[in-house]
Amino acid sequence: AVTSESSSFPNLGFEIDHFLGPGEIVMINSDGIKQLRRPNKRCQVCAFLWVYYGFPTSDYEGRNTEEVRNQCGYVMGKEDDAVVDCSCGIPDSGVGMAIGYAAGHGVPYQRAISKYTPTWPRSFTPANQEMRELVAKMKLIQNKAILKDKKVLFCDDSIVRGTQLHNNTY
Repeated sequence: AVTSESSSFPNLGFEIDHFLGPGEIVMINSDGIKQLRRPNKRCQVCAFLWVYYGFPTSDYEGRNTEEVRNQCGYVMGKEDDAVVDCSCGIPDSGVGMAIGYAAGHGVPYQRAISKYTPTWPRSFTPANQEMRELVAKMKLIQNKAILKDKKVLFCDDSIVRGTQLHNNTY
């Protein structure tokens, strides 16, 4: 089996045998794997995978996505001098950074925003702006009991089109 996401294998009983290197070319057939081109020495993984699009259990360059998000948040929390009561991640990929931020800043992580259902797509993917705005409005629900009278630091994974933040004021 071949995949671009290492998280595809564990529940199927597969184990990773080989990570393709940058520019590497292999031929896979019933006889096995044959390398047609050696990998380049330098690898450049798109930062968007670490911050936003990569699945939390996937590995890139031998590093786990969620660990990278946690470490980035931790460093940000250690260096930030904002006075906040807690941190909250905007689901889904903002959560890892917010957990790291909370640990680095010495504040609790709170789920002040929850995703209504995992079936809503990413709000930047629908083809038209009207549908993007509907998805952004419907998929996240604030927990007013946690938000009331608190200074909350929100970690959002990215601002692709600005739709999510534009339509949700907490």
